[in-house]
Formats: sequence, structure tokens, C-alpha cells
Amino acid sequence: AAVLASQAPDPTAVDATGQSLRVLALPLAALAGAAVSPWALSLLLAWPAQVVRLALREGGGRGGWEWAAFTVLGKLPEAQGVLCYRLGRMRGRRAGLMEYK
Repeated sequence: AAVLASQAPDPTAVDATGQSLRVLALPLAALAGAAVSPWALSLLLAWPAQVVRLALREGGGRGGWEWAAFTVLGKLPEAQGVLCYRLGRMRGRRAGLMEYK
């Protein structure tokens, strides 16, 4: 069966779901692993390590550290939004209008 052009996936589209699931995988793996060994909680050190990596890449100044910290912190609400959207779509709900002021 031929695929219509309107049904073909957009090769330029960004799939945020995969990235968001990776963001949530780290704390879930740490908590699940903590039941087996308390050392599994050391996985949570990946977030501070990511802040350090990004800040040093930006030059290590105060602005770089602030940017790095807020970039890493911003991944959690981003992941929450994507997952809420995807769960809503699976339940047949339409996304509402988002207005920014």
C-alpha cells in the first residue's frame, strides 16, 4: 500500500518524547536500584556532573554556571509536559491552547 505524502513522517520533526523519557529514566533507575543497593543513588550525581560539564563548556564564568544549572533543571518540567501531552493523546484528549503573557 502506498503511503500518502500527508501520512509520511516529517524527517525534520523533533521527537521530544525520547529525550524526555531519558530525563526521567535516571531518577527512576536510581530509585529502583536503591531497593537493591544504596549505591544506586549515586546515579543522581549525574545531574551535578552535567551542570559542571555544561558550565565549563560555556567558559566557567558566573553566567555559564547559572545557564548550566537552569538548563539541567529545566529538563524536568520539559519532560513532565511531554509526558502529560503523550498520555493525554493516548487517552484521546486534545491539547489545549497555551497562552504566554
